[in-house]
Amino acid sequence: MRQLLFATALAVLAVPAAAQEPPARGQHREGMGQGMGQGMMGGGILRSVLNFAPDALLKHAEHLNLTSDQVSQLTALKEESQKAVQQAHEPARAAHMSLNQALKDTPDDTTAIRGYFRAHQEAESNMQWLRASAAFRARALLTADQRKMIEAMGAEPGKHGH
Repeated sequence: MRQLLFATALAVLAVPAAAQEPPARGQHREGMGQGMGQGMMGGGILRSVLNFAPDALLKHAEHLNLTSDQVSQLTALKEESQKAVQQAHEPARAAHMSLNQALKDTPDDTTAIRGYFRAHQEAESNMQWLRASAAFRARALLTADQRKMIEAMGAEPGKHGH
């Protein structure tokens, strides 16, 4: 158990520092946005939810024939959710730094390391939930036909523009 915990903690620390920073406004990095579902949820579930992320829908505004009201609501939702995710990033970054420090200072204190590891995972999970929640809210702004178009685009690799 101790070796597994230590190996898992090291794997978290192996992520480059740049990957711990949120992406620039309007951008995705591997592991976030469209590609994010490949981790915890096996690729399908979270990815299909995030196909409805406000920024993804706005990229397809013309194809979806979004109304000006839908564009306004999606833009506001995008800005709101990006701000919330950026704020939620700070606890994840702080937990990552604490975990890194504990591994350097007291690598045998698996109880402390486990606590920092869990704090980091909880903060990361919170950021994922914020993104998914925004996608659920964005999906609700679409008509049934628009939802079907996004679902079809997500089912065809390379067809969703990401």
